Amino acid sequence: MTTPDKLNELHQAELPARDLLVKLGYKYVPREELAAERNDEREVLIKGRLREALLRLNPWMTEQQAERVIYNLESVSSVGMARNQIIHEYLTYGMPLEVDDSGGRRTRVVSFLDFDYTERFQLAEDGMLPLLRSVLAEALDRPASEGPLF
Repeated sequence: MTTPDKLNELHQAELPARDLLVKLGYKYVPREELAAERNDEREVLIKGRLREALLRLNPWMTEQQAERVIYNLESVSSVGMARNQIIHEYLTYGMPLEVDDSGGRRTRVVSFLDFDYTERFQLAEDGMLPLLRSVLAEALDRPASEGPLF
């Protein structure tokens, strides 16, 4: 049974946020469509879409490295707000990843968002975590009211 508090949250927060993101150009994908791409309803990342996005945004990356990044993202050892902060920093500034290439072993920075070519980013299609527009506006150091970020 849905409680009045849950109904209130749905109508005052979730639906208005979804509608705003759609108006900003995001593609809304209903949970029923995404269910086939998840092992479990509680699984936050849509790994197939995330893997595709990582390979597109990081042309140097291999499939194996993309799998390591997804594993690292899922395996952040902190909890609560500390975990959220770490993931926010990865999404905003990139995640360091040790790679072996022709020049030897080095650290590359994995991009989750393309801030230089923002038209390419679609939240639902890329399988990224749902980020609020104001958080990204802060990361880009610009007012949230300046228009679409992606």
